[in-house]
Amino acid sequence: MTFLSSAVQRLGLGDVVELHSGISHEEALARQRESQQLLLICWSNLTDAPAFTIPAKLFEYLAARRPILSIGQEGGGVAEILRTTGAGQHVDSPDSLRSFLKRSYDEFLLHGSIQYNGNGSAIEHFSQRGMARKMAQLLDRTVSAKAT
Repeated sequence: MTFLSSAVQRLGLGDVVELHSGISHEEALARQRESQQLLLICWSNLTDAPAFTIPAKLFEYLAARRPILSIGQEGGGVAEILRTTGAGQHVDSPDSLRSFLKRSYDEFLLHGSIQYNGNGSAIEHFSQRGMARKMAQLLDRTVSAKAT
């Protein structure tokens, strides 16, 4: 029995939790693109991880172009990227989570979907191509500075 299945049993959640076998990375990406909203759970304690730790999953989620709900510590790198790109919202308390989920659910009931408000050009800065471009510019500046 896996850790997760034993935790589900121990917590008495067997009637509401369904465990599935793993899927391929390609299938996971396809399901992300089909989702109404993507959940990103971040570190909730600064002693566990620095505030500006950014999980790689965030970049997958940005590429999926679906609304992102991030849960974790106040501020930090994920919250800043979501604010900059408009790709989702970061919440840091039970009250802000409750409020966000209520608004999202109401929107879904009213429109049949949750609107995505990401800014494509801002998100492009966080794509592999955009980040490679930044790295190349940094290397060019470094080489130029050493040459003078």
